[in-house]
Amino acid sequence: VLVHRGRRSLWIVNPTARLSRVALTATLVLVGIGGFTRGSGSGYGCADRW
Repeated sequence: VLVHRGRRSLWIVNPTARLSRVALTATLVLVGIGGFTRGSGSGYGCADRW
């Protein structure tokens, strides 16, 4: 636990909390990329003739 002037750091409390924040952030980023891909229509693959 990192302690700064009597307060716990908001970013790193313990390794498990940090891992959960990283996993949540990565999940949200990937969902956002997937939503953008689907919304833009580029996620349907290539046409028969290109």
